[in-house]
Amino acid sequence: MKKVLVMFLLVLFSFSSISYAETPDPEKWHYVGRAVDGNSHYLYIPDLNVARQLYKRNPYQNNFKIWVLTILTDDSFEKAQFEYDLSEKKQTKMLKVVEYDKNGKLGKSEDFSQIAEWWIVVPDTAGEALYDNVVKWVKAK
Repeated sequence: MKKVLVMFLLVLFSFSSISYAETPDPEKWHYVGRAVDGNSHYLYIPDLNVARQLYKRNPYQNNFKIWVLTILTDDSFEKAQFEYDLSEKKQTKMLKVVEYDKNGKLGKSEDFSQIAEWWIVVPDTAGEALYDNVVKWVKAK
């Protein structure tokens, strides 16, 4: 349990992928912001149009899987897959984490999908900024 929590916190504050000396593709990765530790966060919602249609049908009974890219200050990066619950519960769980060095070489990869637990999104954190951006992109017309 502690290991999952530590990994969750590490992922929220230190993501990245393929050598990102340049800005990630804006058609795919939506910039969320830079955290106080200097790491930059981006999100990608696969099947965004499907997510929008499901949300329109029933805005409070749909969970969405997204990817978060975190570019670290040393140019290494991580990609993590999260599932978001857009109901009033405002919760998330981390499913996968993939780490890369600054040259894009694959480092560590972990799959938590079978053991992941829901976590409440904490106010005024990078996690809340990511959650709010998921809601914004899914609700956009």
